Amino acid sequence: MDRKNPQTGLHISIVGMAFYKLLRKRRVSYTAAFVCSAALILSYAVMTGNAVSTRRAVGMFILTMLAAALGRCTDMLNSLGIMVIYLLWDNPMVLGYAGFVFSVGAILAIGIVTPVMSASKGGKFWASVSIQLPMLPVVAMNYYELPLFAVFVNLIVIPALPVVFISGLLASAAGCFGVMPGKLLVFPAFAVLKLYEVLCGLVMKLPGATVITGAPDGYRIFLFYAVMSGFLVAFSLKKRAIECGSKEKSQILYSVQRVVCTAVLLAILLVKPKTAAQLDILDVGQGDGIFYRFESGTCIFIDGGSSDRKQLGENVIMPFLKYNGIQSISYWFVSHADSDHISGLSEVIDSGYTIEHIVVAEAAANEEAMEELLFKAKEAEIDICLMSKGDSIEINDASGSRSTANEEADGIMCLYPGPSDTALDRNDMCLVLKLTDGRFSGIFGGDISSEVEKKLVNEYGDELSVDFYKANHHGSRYSSSADWIEALSPRWAAVSCAAENRYGHPADEAMDRLMDAKCRILYTMQSGQIKYKESTIYENNRQ
Repeated sequence: MDRKNPQTGLHISIVGMAFYKLLRKRRVSYTAAFVCSAALILSYAVMTGNAVSTRRAVGMFILTMLAAALGRCTDMLNSLGIMVIYLLWDNPMVLGYAGFVFSVGAILAIGIVTPVMSASKGGKFWASVSIQLPMLPVVAMNYYELPLFAVFVNLIVIPALPVVFISGLLASAAGCFGVMPGKLLVFPAFAVLKLYEVLCGLVMKLPGATVITGAPDGYRIFLFYAVMSGFLVAFSLKKRAIECGSKEKSQILYSVQRVVCTAVLLAILLVKPKTAAQLDILDVGQGDGIFYRFESGTCIFIDGGSSDRKQLGENVIMPFLKYNGIQSISYWFVSHADSDHISGLSEVIDSGYTIEHIVVAEAAANEEAMEELLFKAKEAEIDICLMSKGDSIEINDASGSRSTANEEADGIMCLYPGPSDTALDRNDMCLVLKLTDGRFSGIFGGDISSEVEKKLVNEYGDELSVDFYKANHHGSRYSSSADWIEALSPRWAAVSCAAENRYGHPADEAMDRLMDAKCRILYTMQSGQIKYKESTIYENNRQ
């Protein structure tokens, strides 16, 4: 899917129309002016890569100029319809391109919604709203979040765009004669763009500047446009009443309707129904990344790193969280500080995403790599929780509450390590967690070896029994021992590892022990992301 910012038709119209009018002032014929301006715009399209949105804008401009040359009138929506038919005829797959959808959607908004919503008082503000409001579902579908303050920024940005285009054109022409004239003429464009950069940076720091919506369901998109259509009919009737000379009361009611319309449409996208408990084993390559949402709505994450995938946080973890509409993570558990367990988490912290608590083993908190991670977390004002054997975090409401009193309550219990536990191998100091949520339970042991597994079996015995087992150490032959598997007796297990790795994960011996226990085994290297929701297992989002 093409997610590049779509080329708008504004600069094409400015350049093409300015050139056309210049030729007409020179008394060039309509036909010659049309041919020359069309040739200029077509050359621009080729030079800029001829993206789908550019082709749409160029085609509409040429149709407008052709109508003028023939002495005919043209209509924006008819021109758009012709270009949509042409683009779909050329390549039906453009329906899946974000550039095409944004470009066509913006023109539809300008042609249908703007004339209705921007009438009466506050026309400029509501014109900006009327363009962006119909595009919100499209933005949510592609980016899983909405920039709520964009409408206010556009009130400053859009009027200054001609300065940028004209300055750039003059600088390009002057640059042919010398560097200094080009630098002088491009300065206004530079100043405006710098202003945009500073303004956007300030806006993004405001609370609620962006709201994570998740990928909207089909029924919500349908409801959004159905409700918007109903409001547009009401607006049209009110607009006619105002134009016919109705009293000031009608204008006030019209303004109230516009506010109500905007609020209702935003609520359709932002207010999400309660969702069921959900477990996701992300496909992070050679590493671990586990997400769990409790029935109460509290969201936790366990690890989040990879040794073979770069920018894991930006390319995998953050898109996953945004797609699922996860506004924040209440508890992010770190089994240990190897890069294949924390590299993505480090990026998520840098992104400014909301993490309320980071939980680490008290016995391993002073390791150098762990200290670096915790220092970064403290700078981001994330609370640090130290956990030891016997501690538990109860999840009994939407926010989650920490307690050590009730080990049977839904939540997370630490099985290992204790404050006095030591090991030469960092892997054997991993947090071992047992998760309980209603009828579901699972064990997450990081990279512990069979020696730690034996210690846990001797201490807890049948208390280790769970539904799900995240295979220790990516399925290493030195873990998932027979006694451990017998004590867990899981119904299914997931192995998180890359298809090609130098460690030989998963080892046949470990997988044979799981199969002997009649445990269903899923591998991220084969299944991609693994999801468990409402007693159903999905591989790569397919049942």
